[in-house]
Amino acid sequence: MADLDQLNKEKRNVMGSFTQAMKGLNQVIGENSATDINTVNNLFDRLTTAFNSVMKVHEKIASALESDADFDNEQKWIEDVQSKYLTTSSRKEDFEKKILGARAGTQIMKEVLLKIILLGEHNVGKTALINQYVNNTFSDKSIPTVGTGINETKVLVDNRPVNIEIWDTAGQELFKSLPTTFFRKAHGCVLVFDVTSDRSNSRSFESLESYYTEVLNRTSTDIPFVVIGNKIDLKNRTVVTKQMAHTWCKKYSIPYFETSAKNNIQVKEAFQTIAKSALAQKPEQDDNEIIKLEENTSKQDGRGGPDGGSWYWPRCC
Repeated sequence: MADLDQLNKEKRNVMGSFTQAMKGLNQVIGENSATDINTVNNLFDRLTTAFNSVMKVHEKIASALESDADFDNEQKWIEDVQSKYLTTSSRKEDFEKKILGARAGTQIMKEVLLKIILLGEHNVGKTALINQYVNNTFSDKSIPTVGTGINETKVLVDNRPVNIEIWDTAGQELFKSLPTTFFRKAHGCVLVFDVTSDRSNSRSFESLESYYTEVLNRTSTDIPFVVIGNKIDLKNRTVVTKQMAHTWCKKYSIPYFETSAKNNIQVKEAFQTIAKSALAQKPEQDDNEIIKLEENTSKQDGRGGPDGGSWYWPRCC
């Protein structure tokens, strides 16, 4: 009971920080008082940090509860917190889009196009991560990606309007057959593995080396990488420790993020990092190209179509 009392005290403290950060961000957005979009981004980063702290305390409390009724009440509480966070996140994105639209209308700053490719074994949660980042949604009934899927989102990176295209693929079973166009003009790569993977299933962590080498072989420039260890919400099934992942990433100086697409933990931070690194290294002359895809591709829903036909994407980076 003493431990639970201490956890509830910690819960009140982190909720205070979360409520204060959310109130400050909503006030700035509501009053349109931010003269610099970085003000909004900094406030949202504070909110995300507070939210992650709340989630960690919730997981400790949930594991310590013995009564089903207490557990149900705890679940209702955290769902309400998650709803508030996602609502505020949506308001922040709407505010960014409004700023982007204003800047586009006055032609103050040219929109930058970034192509980010995601690679990893099947079922590691690549599509779920993209849906969480782009649409703030998660579904346990995700439809497997067929061929190549493209998702698009507009954000501000270092105060510049950026159109990010995130290219998804089905996994290793189709990896060798991916066309050159999947890798061509890529500005950054996210390698994804499942922290619950071991030798008894997909061994997605052990596959990082082959994915990393293949990307180096099939891209013409030295692009930045980010590694994501997904599904940290499944703590009782975790096999790949943070230290193991950090050791591998340190060999190649690659940033590492542990994420939960389900609980929206560290998803935004991972994509922000690869976008910033890609923007810093992106050549200016490769905008507004047209690339012909030879794989089944659909931009509408991020999944490949069944017709097997070619598809053209104008202004592709």
